[in-house]
Amino acid sequence: MARAVLLAFVGVCAAFSADMQPSVVSHLLSEVEHNWEKSALSALMGQKDAAAALKDVQGSCQKVTKSIINGAQGEKDHVIEYMKEVCAEDSDAQEKKMCEAYAAQIESFMTYDSFHNREELDLAAFCETFYKGAVTDRASEKMKALKAVEAEELKQKEQKAKEEELKQHQAKAAASHNDVVNAEKEVGEAQTAIKSADAKLADIQKTEQEVKTIEEHAQKELQAADEHEAAAAEASAKEAADVAAAKKAKAEAARKAAEAKKEAKAAEEKIAAEKIAAEKKVEEEKKAEAKAEEAKAEEAKAEEKKAEEKKAEEKKVEKKEAEVKPVAEKTEKKQGLLAKRVQLKNKLDINQKAYIEGASVLGDGAGQGNLNVCMELADHFVKNPMAPEVKVCGTGIKMTVFLLGRCGKGSVNSANLAHTWDIGACDSGLAPSTCREYGPSKDKRMGVSQSYKITQC
Repeated sequence: MARAVLLAFVGVCAAFSADMQPSVVSHLLSEVEHNWEKSALSALMGQKDAAAALKDVQGSCQKVTKSIINGAQGEKDHVIEYMKEVCAEDSDAQEKKMCEAYAAQIESFMTYDSFHNREELDLAAFCETFYKGAVTDRASEKMKALKAVEAEELKQKEQKAKEEELKQHQAKAAASHNDVVNAEKEVGEAQTAIKSADAKLADIQKTEQEVKTIEEHAQKELQAADEHEAAAAEASAKEAADVAAAKKAKAEAARKAAEAKKEAKAAEEKIAAEKIAAEKKVEEEKKAEAKAEEAKAEEAKAEEKKAEEKKAEEKKVEKKEAEVKPVAEKTEKKQGLLAKRVQLKNKLDINQKAYIEGASVLGDGAGQGNLNVCMELADHFVKNPMAPEVKVCGTGIKMTVFLLGRCGKGSVNSANLAHTWDIGACDSGLAPSTCREYGPSKDKRMGVSQSYKITQC
């Protein structure tokens, strides 16, 4: 996806001179910058090696930047105006800010020498500076936002778990309370049964006393009776015995009632013990709930400690970024000096000359401005099938003549259509004044060539 966006971007910028398309370039540049931010974010979060992330960004950044500069023919003023139009198309404030930072960085690196901008500008240094500055700053902001969201989600998840645990404790406490209520109800019923048994026992005791009194009375009557009244007394005694038997049966029933009372009392004691156990269970639930609240308070303290540690870590990151920036600035200065040294090295000696149809195009009073620059052949050379005749002197340069315009850039991939001719000695063992000539007189196909480029051997 990232490669497809980059190819689309380069394709649009290749058509810069014909149709600048700032709205399309703005959209594609935003997508490319998003990819750069993702690479920086992966490096900051330890998901990707920092050097690999920088290398990836440098590769695409150099292609994008070179496309924009070449599209403007290396003219700094054109690039500045064009980037203003591109950034103005951004509706999102953050994307516009990043676009403007990129434009400002290009402006600070470019000079008013169009050749230098096209061929000698240190794009690797430019991309490294932009990556370690604006791109890394933006990635740091996104990393902080992501960590804040993750922390909030974790906090909500833990809070939900605590609430669920509290609900379970409350449900257990409610169940224990119901057990206590049921136990109290059973105790009340047992107490009512005991009262009823006490009343029955009192009746039995009263009956036993009446039986005892009757027996004593009967014995007195038997002793006082004479022989004549023995039969009547015996009958009376028998009747009294029957009554006593009835009373005895009643006493037996009373005994059984007493046993029932004893059993009822045992049941009451059992219920009371169950009530005590239920109350103890409720107390334990309350203690567990209090312990849960204490744990919740401890977790809150732990959260505060984590937040403080997070702030300390962010300060460390900011401090590290502040330490990296001076090193990057020092690197930029070194690279600038190196570029100047390379520029001095590339100067040609007086023997290096190039001519087209006898007219000097490099050296011999024409200067070195055409070195390493793609040049279009004049229309009268293109229309003349016997031109151009090319002459290259010296052993340090050569001229490449292209069948197509723009030195073959953007051409179809065909051997015939992309044909070139290289003219020049390029042999330091030959005399410095050595010259080589070539043209349609030796190869008629060269009579329809359209562009050329002079380079060092």
